[in-house]
Amino acid sequence: MTVPVSSVVSETICAQVISGYGRASKDKLSSEHARLFAKFLEGDNVPGTLNVVFDRPVRFSPEHVAFSASGEGNFWMAEINELPCIVNRENRRPLHHAELISTVKLRDKLRLSDGD
Repeated sequence: MTVPVSSVVSETICAQVISGYGRASKDKLSSEHARLFAKFLEGDNVPGTLNVVFDRPVRFSPEHVAFSASGEGNFWMAEINELPCIVNRENRRPLHHAELISTVKLRDKLRLSDGD
């Protein structure tokens, strides 16, 4: 996955797929979130997210935050295998955890399972 880690550098980092809590597939997006995701992804996102744990703590560049949501953390633009996605790190999550939001179901498209 390629993500902005500084104001001038994007870095490819490794991550392992993990199970999430299922909230993103059950909760309805606010119209504001849906509008922002559609704008940045150039299409509607699919329900659910791909949860990942990085092989080390990762601080994303504060200069590259695409948008923030009160109580839900920050969102950055990124790519995974050349597919555009939005990386979300909720405020309460550790630096090695993130969720990926996309217009395709990333688990299916990339044939990923927990542990990959």
